[in-house]
Amino acid sequence: MMGVKETLCTSCGHRQVCSLTDTFLKVQEAVDSVSVGTGNNGIIRVVDLKWCGITINCTHFEPKNNIRKGELL
Repeated sequence: MMGVKETLCTSCGHRQVCSLTDTFLKVQEAVDSVSVGTGNNGIIRVVDLKWCGITINCTHFEPKNNIRKGELL
């Protein structure tokens, strides 16, 4: 059973006004589907190789601010 993958966009405070979300998610999907041959007629997705960390970053990423309006720090 496959779960839902949390992307960088999920935790971004800029997401509601971002025009790049669709593009970022398409790039993430493309990277997640990259496969390589294992040499013994097998194929493995690169993201399944735990020792090979692939991370996609966004220069517009802003961590979500979880403080509600009117709440004091």
